[in-house]
Amino acid sequence: MMTRDRKHLTTAPVNRSLRRFGKRRLPKGAGGREVSGTHGRWRPWLKVLVLALLAGATVYAREAYLVARGAIVGGTCSVSSVIDGDTVRLYCPGRGLIKARLMGFDTPEVFSPSCITEFWLGTQATWTLRKKLWFAKDVDIVLGGQDRYERRLATLLIDGKSVAEAMISLGLAKPYRGGQRSGWC
Repeated sequence: MMTRDRKHLTTAPVNRSLRRFGKRRLPKGAGGREVSGTHGRWRPWLKVLVLALLAGATVYAREAYLVARGAIVGGTCSVSSVIDGDTVRLYCPGRGLIKARLMGFDTPEVFSPSCITEFWLGTQATWTLRKKLWFAKDVDIVLGGQDRYERRLATLLIDGKSVAEAMISLGLAKPYRGGQRSGWC
């Protein structure tokens, strides 16, 4: 913005927001910095440090929560979330989050169903597995190899009983040992 001097025109920055919020300029020789209620701007490294501390605290709090629930004992994995009726996300200390395909049964697809019946049964299977895990007193996970989608293969026992047998007995899953899957429509 241009200001008019008596003898000639000069360009001097005018910051109207300073006047509006009652900030004032420091005297000459103070670097021309503005005085406000704070002691300067946040340093970029301080922002990074605070974010790193918050991220570390979040991971620590999550692991402490899982230990308190009894899910992690002696460095074993715990179920973090249920993706669908036969796929879960596991949290393993030192390895982070990994996807695992539960062995011994196959449930209907939720993400690419062939018909509405398959979607409906897949949603029921997903929520049934979530409910079983939520109310479980003891969850045991035995990890195996990997499948063709690079998911870990796992056997899941809830309170000493196989999840595969429970889901099959409820009619929400079919026995599956690999190979061609049977349809749900």
